[in-house]
Amino acid sequence: MRADYVELKTSRLMDTAMQVERFERDKLVKWWAQSYPVGVQNIIVGFRDDEGRVQKVQEMKTQSLPKHVAGKSH
Repeated sequence: MRADYVELKTSRLMDTAMQVERFERDKLVKWWAQSYPVGVQNIIVGFRDDEGRVQKVQEMKTQSLPKHVAGKSH
């Protein structure tokens, strides 16, 4: 039997380009390193406000995370 797992993550909503840059450079790389080696194909991210309430949900494909960072001069 094949099991498809997803990783659930939360992150603060981003308001500035610097926050997006830091998210891509630090969190996406870390999430890829945690998920890819064990075969997790999808990461579900809840973006939360300062009160901790999820305001946006986004699904990310684990294998595409390096593309978000590659070629950017962080």
